[in-house]
Amino acid sequence: MHQAFSSYVRWAVVHTNAKRLCLALVRHAEFFTTLDQHPNAVWDDAFVLRVFGTARLRKYELPMRWLQDQHALALTPEAKQANAEIQTSRKLMQSLPAGSVAEAVLHAFFDELHARMKAGKIKPRTMRMALRPAVSLLFATSPEGAAMPNQAALNDMLRRAPGQRAATSTFLGFLKARYAIELLARQIPSHAVADAREKLGTQLSEIANSSRRDPKSRMQWDVAALRYFHRLSKRQAQEIIKTAKRALLPSGDELHMGGQVFWVPHPPWTVAS
Repeated sequence: MHQAFSSYVRWAVVHTNAKRLCLALVRHAEFFTTLDQHPNAVWDDAFVLRVFGTARLRKYELPMRWLQDQHALALTPEAKQANAEIQTSRKLMQSLPAGSVAEAVLHAFFDELHARMKAGKIKPRTMRMALRPAVSLLFATSPEGAAMPNQAALNDMLRRAPGQRAATSTFLGFLKARYAIELLARQIPSHAVADAREKLGTQLSEIANSSRRDPKSRMQWDVAALRYFHRLSKRQAQEIIKTAKRALLPSGDELHMGGQVFWVPHPPWTVAS
């Protein structure tokens, strides 16, 4: 690896400003240190993307140019996109509470999808598109990740996001095969979604104009606001309010739970202390 780094420095002196190179050498040395951790690897596009990822490679623009120039490395747009999809999938794996039932189910689903992707049966984009509704359904079942998916949670999710109906099919098939949980992705009439949202808007208006200014009114406001702005069920909103960490902001409150943030506006009045 010392020889490779020396070769890179000689090449870089010719291809970039010397001052810029001196300032960046420590960072570029990290690039070669990482490569040195894989002594038997072939420096091809698959290896580089797997080790660094597209986002991290942006730090090493010049070393990457050296690899392309001296080692005929070619990173195609398709390869970069595939890696970005994989990284997004891995981030989705952090969406649920650590150690929860939901996280265990999601990891099992990811492992199955990843094995199929490695075998060439599905593409990285397909894996990411299957994981997203799985996260949504598990969260819809229990924001705390404490329960297995059920039909009521699936219905709630599809009312809020009817466009996920087709994408949910892969996860539903997995649940049936792995856990003997059979759920049906029924089509939810669009007018039902609109009617429910209109009722929530009316409820917020009634709470805002009510003469009551007590903690119970604030609780009702927060539940209705969570449901209206984030398309949650009443039970989900209540669980979030009960367990989330609240951050007070001038424009409203942020409720932090399970790696997700839910914003709710302040009511147009101050709760009496």
